[in-house]
Amino acid sequence: MRLICLVLLMILTSCSNVTNSSTQEVSTEYENVQELNNLPVPSTAIEVDEKSAKDLKKYKVPQPFENFNAAYQEELKGEGWELTEVESNKVISVEKNNIKYLLIITKSSDSQTTKVTVRKNS
Repeated sequence: MRLICLVLLMILTSCSNVTNSSTQEVSTEYENVQELNNLPVPSTAIEVDEKSAKDLKKYKVPQPFENFNAAYQEELKGEGWELTEVESNKVISVEKNNIKYLLIITKSSDSQTTKVTVRKNS
């Protein structure tokens, strides 16, 4: 009986260590955009045309906001960009070599992609 209880306990313990794949951090590779002072952008990002006159670039990233936003900000810091929150963690000012951009990072309506808008920040 003890052996059965021990086996069941081991099975339950191993099952509790299984993680939900939707919350796992996705490893992302970045490319530097030369016309944006080498601002890193995920290599999977797709540039979209639906931008306003204020926007320099607009991207759609195939990752949920929750997985992408914090990792992207860490990448920016690692590349030497200074970050300042303007409005929560979704609107941030980034600066490097006296060049400033405003990044607007928002959740798409499908919740599976994230939009990144780059604007000149003076």
